[in-house]
Amino acid sequence: MKIAIFNNNKIPFGKLCKWATGLADYHIGFTNEVHFWDQQLLFRKRDWRPKTMNDITLFNCPFDISPDELDAIVMSNVEQLCSNLKISTILGNVYGIREYIFFALKKFNINANINLPGVVCSGRFRDIAYSKGWNHLGTPIDMEPTPADCRRKLIELNVPIYLMGNIN
Repeated sequence: MKIAIFNNNKIPFGKLCKWATGLADYHIGFTNEVHFWDQQLLFRKRDWRPKTMNDITLFNCPFDISPDELDAIVMSNVEQLCSNLKISTILGNVYGIREYIFFALKKFNINANINLPGVVCSGRFRDIAYSKGWNHLGTPIDMEPTPADCRRKLIELNVPIYLMGNIN
C-alpha cells in the first residue's frame, strides 16, 4: 500500500494550501495503484486514474494496512449513513471543509485546535494511521494535520518515497 499526496498550485485548494502552509499539498489518500481510498464527502474507494502523475508523490505506507481493511472503513461509513438518522452522528464522518479555514489560520500562527464535525482527507489519514498504532504525525488526536504536515512528517521520518511528484 502507498500513501498518495497531491500537490498542484494551479487549483484553488492547492493555492490556499500553498498560501497557508508553504506547500500546495491539497489531498492525501491510500492507493495500491489499482484503487484509491480517500476522504471526500465520505471515505470512499474509486479506481486509481490520476490525470497526471506529476502532481502526486507516493510514499511507501509506513504501517500495514490492506485493501480489505480500507474497504471495511468505506462500508462502515456507508452503513452508518444509511442506518443512522441522527444528523449529528452522520456529520461526524462527512467532509469537513471548515478545517481548511483553520489550516489557513496557521499562516498567522493561530493554532485553532478545534475539530469541528467532519473529517478532511488528512484527518482521515491520521485517524487510520493512529488506529494502526502509527502515531508519528506529531499532532494531537483532536487537531487536524494538513496534507503538507503529513508530507513533512513522512519525509522527516525517512519513509521511503516510491514516486516523487511536484513540490510547489
